[in-house]
Amino acid sequence: SGYMDGFKIWKTLFEDGVQGIIRGDLAYGIKLLDETIIRSFAGFALCTDLLNPQDYEKYNIPKQEVPDFIQKRDDESLNEYSDRLYRQYRVPTVVSALSDLKLGHVEQITPLLSRGINST
Repeated sequence: SGYMDGFKIWKTLFEDGVQGIIRGDLAYGIKLLDETIIRSFAGFALCTDLLNPQDYEKYNIPKQEVPDFIQKRDDESLNEYSDRLYRQYRVPTVVSALSDLKLGHVEQITPLLSRGINST
């Protein structure tokens, strides 16, 4: 809803004098059922994940392939794969882009994705 309303929520926060928000995003612990759902949740769904392969091909869309770094490794559990894909793909590609859209209205901090800060 924070994007579908024409950014009204973020404009309202700005107009109300809110200078920042604290997000509670986590980059681990999301339990998903299979590789296709994990890729889709991370924002990396293929056309064949969403459409019947025959329907996909009739639109002359080039064949899509999952890059090596996105593929599940043989030594990973589904939970490890989900966590890695979220950290290595979703956060830097999807979450950062969505955050950038809001930064014209409010500052944002995501402490659970930030490195520790020493006060020394």
